[in-house]
Amino acid sequence: MSPDFVIRATPGRIACEVEVFDHQCRCVVLGNLDAYTARQFEALLSELPAEIDRVTIDLTAVKWPDASSLGVIEAFMRAVRQRGGAVQLAGTYGQLRRMSALGVGIEAQAAAG
Repeated sequence: MSPDFVIRATPGRIACEVEVFDHQCRCVVLGNLDAYTARQFEALLSELPAEIDRVTIDLTAVKWPDASSLGVIEAFMRAVRQRGGAVQLAGTYGQLRRMSALGVGIEAQAAAG
């Protein structure tokens, strides 16, 4: 199945590939998510069509997430939930799991596949 559309963005020190299928989206993030790139990632997420109700954010290739990037993801998750959708995180391991375990406010749910 081919995606409806694909967005490839390289803002700053991260790269994102977003594939949209019907009302679902998979966003693969590469690089560091820090205070600088978190704002760019937030801008990319805000450009996703509002009718998307299922989002998977794949963080497998994220080398370094910091608290500001987790805040961006948490805010995005809340916004999608408020409109009746759901967000899953894939590839949460290492630093991201440790930070979520410390209670920085994000629910890290590993997506299957």
